[in-house]
Parts: sequence; structure tokens; C-alpha cells
Amino acid sequence: MDKKSGNKEEKAKELIARLNRLSSWPLPTSFILIIGVGYFFTFYDISDIGFAMPAIDQQFHLGSSLSLFHCAFSRAHRICNRFLCSWYHI
Repeated sequence: MDKKSGNKEEKAKELIARLNRLSSWPLPTSFILIIGVGYFFTFYDISDIGFAMPAIDQQFHLGSSLSLFHCAFSRAHRICNRFLCSWYHI
């Protein structure tokens, strides 16, 4: 067995053992509700924009490529912001 792969296996076993020693969710139960509500509104926003985009295209005389660019850019913007905010603990 390679020294690096053995080290990775030991680290993985140690991590699993540490996770198994956790007795329960360390945060209050209300946090699960708050996280669930956040996911609900995020996915509601995504589906709402998806259903409304054809009407928005007609009303503002946008092309489908421009509206597609807007949707893709806003999703990429959210992903980057969430990553940066979690990375820098803002």
C-alpha cells in the first residue's frame, strides 16, 4: 500500500469516527426550520422566474437568448456569493 493512500484512509477513518461520536445536532432545532424556509424561498424564486420569464420576454421585447443570459448570470452570481460568504464567514 502506498504511504499517501494509507494516510488518506486513516484520515477518513478518523473523520468517520469523530462524526459517529457526535450525539446530536449541536444547534437548536429551530435552525433546521430556518434553513428549510430559506431553501423553500430560494427554490420558489427559481421556479417563479422560470414561469414568469416568457411573459417578461413579451412585455419588455427581450429575446430568449437575453433572458437566458439573465437567468444563468443571476444563478452564477448567487452561487459565487454563497461560496464567498461562506469562505470568508461574512
